[in-house]
Amino acid sequence: MTKEEAKQLKTFKRVCNCGGYAWHMNGRPEEQPHMTWCPQAKEYAEWYQALHGRPDQISHK
Repeated sequence: MTKEEAKQLKTFKRVCNCGGYAWHMNGRPEEQPHMTWCPQAKEYAEWYQALHGRPDQISHK
């Protein structure tokens, strides 16, 4: 995903079911708010990396 694509993204394809969308309330860091088992974790990590240029810190096997 490019930075421009990340800026234009309106919604994620997968739904979060771990509460990662509420990172400011759940105590997790903004760059890694989802649990590794969350369907949205990998997609969010790719989006965040494209916007912020930070390496993906979640292992998605």
